Amino acid sequence: MNNDNERLIIKKDLKYKDLVGFYVDGKANIGKIMSMTFSGGHSEASYGYYFECRTPSEEEVEEFIKKYEGHYSCKVIRRRRLTRNDLMKTWGKVDRL
Repeated sequence: MNNDNERLIIKKDLKYKDLVGFYVDGKANIGKIMSMTFSGGHSEASYGYYFECRTPSEEEVEEFIKKYEGHYSCKVIRRRRLTRNDLMKTWGKVDRL
């Protein structure tokens, strides 16, 4: 494992029962957030979709993190929520608030 860290918010898509990793530091268009699933790959998701997803169980989160770290050879830093500062950086509006 290398020294790279990924800050992720992990949520569950209730319709497809799939876990989604939302990238806190990923660049995205305004109103979107970078996301990934193991079944669908990486894509921009709407900010509304982020709110539609729910918090998964701790067991699901641990399994997701283990799989992610093994697949991408990095350390996941789990975040619980997005802040306004996170979104502004993601959308490229400001470098620092």
